[in-house]
Amino acid sequence: MPFGSHSVLCEIADDMINKNLPIHNPIVKTVLDLGIGNGMNACMIKNYKRNWIVDGIEYFKNYKNPMWSVYRNVEINDILNINFDTYQKYDYVVMTDVIEHFQLSDALRLMDQLKKLLKKGGTLYISTPSVFMEQGVFEGNEKECHLCLIEKQHYLDRGYELMKDGSKDSFGHFMLLGKWTHL
Repeated sequence: MPFGSHSVLCEIADDMINKNLPIHNPIVKTVLDLGIGNGMNACMIKNYKRNWIVDGIEYFKNYKNPMWSVYRNVEINDILNINFDTYQKYDYVVMTDVIEHFQLSDALRLMDQLKKLLKKGGTLYISTPSVFMEQGVFEGNEKECHLCLIEKQHYLDRGYELMKDGSKDSFGHFMLLGKWTHL
């Protein structure tokens, strides 16, 4: 669906903001939001860090809505078509509730390849449900089908720190949230 778990969004925004205090810190950071859906991730980030630059990539152009206006640029593209070696580098890359929409082999490859989008010291956040949930086409978007289950060990094997371990959280969601920092 064009939105993911709001519980992971709070964790991601909190982690970003706490690394960049005070709130009105004049240093501009860049963020790439992958699979932006309705644009909620950028709205949350820009609510606290108005001077930051947020770009997005979305496969399904029909999700466009007024929230997309907070992005500097939205590219309509399939994430699997990106040349990660030549793409712009960012301070933060965020992909919430998207990776489960790929075949497992593509999802695991993405977990590694997305690291190439980070500047030195940058952080990548990837979230996914920790239980497989059937989901089919939504609003005509065939990419909304859930095709795989990413497990804790998939994150750990790739050097991610788990911010959410898949247990039921205070919102009643069963989410995995991994964070990888380019040292």
